[in-house]
Amino acid sequence: MPSLIFAILLNAYGLSAGASSCSSEKVAEVLSPADSSSPVVMIDCSLALKGSNVVTKRMIFEGTAASGITLDCNSAMIDGGEGRPNHGRDMIEVRSRRSPDSSTGGWRWDRPEDITIRNCRITGSVRIRGMAENGQGAHLRDSSRQSGHIERARTNAPTRITIDNTEITATGRIPLYFSPGVTHSSLINSRIKGISSSVAVYFDAESSGNMLRSNTFMADTGREIIALDGSSGNTIIGNSFHILNKGGIFLYRNCGEGGTIRHSPPERNIISGNQFFYGESSGDHPAVFIGSRNGRRLYCGADSGHPYGSSISDLDHASYNTITGNRFHNRTGSGLIRNGNEAVNTDNNTDDNLSIENAGR
Repeated sequence: MPSLIFAILLNAYGLSAGASSCSSEKVAEVLSPADSSSPVVMIDCSLALKGSNVVTKRMIFEGTAASGITLDCNSAMIDGGEGRPNHGRDMIEVRSRRSPDSSTGGWRWDRPEDITIRNCRITGSVRIRGMAENGQGAHLRDSSRQSGHIERARTNAPTRITIDNTEITATGRIPLYFSPGVTHSSLINSRIKGISSSVAVYFDAESSGNMLRSNTFMADTGREIIALDGSSGNTIIGNSFHILNKGGIFLYRNCGEGGTIRHSPPERNIISGNQFFYGESSGDHPAVFIGSRNGRRLYCGADSGHPYGSSISDLDHASYNTITGNRFHNRTGSGLIRNGNEAVNTDNNTDDNLSIENAGR
């Protein structure tokens, strides 16, 4: 019985039985200022910071050594702001580790699982990365040209990574990026602000089963706020979206970028119960755009010649998505939910979405 109670408590606090607390020496390493000779710190233990702490090193959670870890900042700052040594970098990176596989002569991937990051104030960006990011990298590209790629990408990428009650202030780079294959990971009860030259959150190809819940998005973005690029089965519920100058949530499949085939279409996503505050936002971009690309990229042919996904069709195939119960403040019209190609993007449920006038920002 005591062991059962211990397991329940560990689960409640986001820990695992194998996650030990950081030593005083490790804490000192984390808190020592970043410089050119020591810009990063590897995190392989559970760490509780003090609210007065400021971390200027990049924090790397790599492979199974980082599995089961909790980082509780207790309002501490992870600072990659202007003037800091790591300005413009990913201040937290959760990543799989690649190593030679002597049995096959190829490579094997060691991924982190069950990591919780909570109560942090981050100036900079967060990356969750598996085999590669943004369609780049020979390992990901070569895998995409063979059968079984979806399973391979997901098996080799981090899974069950939770970011809770955290504020991310973007400094130009995408503040939160889920790389190809990332699964069952979440941003909840959090805020994203600052400036991004791209989007606020990017779900890349073959990622699946991830969640955005009860967050506030106030970043000034160069594109739409959320990108679902060949990402499926995600849940986006109960969020608040502001600064909608370039649109809200776009679903598409970015055919051919980096020569990597996108196998999974953006399908079976749930976008429900969100609030979109247009207020003083400019332009007529939609809150939700189903199939926003339709092959309109010069690199779409770079993945041609293979019997899979975007190599067969450059179109988005954004189907079977549920987009219901959303509210659009201070914007009316039929274009708030847009379908880029109804003949291809089929069987999407868009019931019970309402416009609300004069509801404030």
